[in-house]
Amino acid sequence: IDARDTFNADRLANAASILEGRGVSDAQAKIDRYKALIDKWEELVTPGMTPEELGALRTEEIWSKIDLTSYGS
Repeated sequence: IDARDTFNADRLANAASILEGRGVSDAQAKIDRYKALIDKWEELVTPGMTPEELGALRTEEIWSKIDLTSYGS
């Protein structure tokens, strides 16, 4: 896990300037949101969760918050 965290930190260290150079606005805010979501899901997903539990978690945390009647319009 330490190696993964180091890799991700190194990868994201210059990401904002690279993304802004490619025309992405508010790149650092998007990176911060990405990091927050990773932290959130690392807390939610636990070792030994069944596929059914993961599916229920996905439904609760993602799909239940989307208005499917207007999504994409």
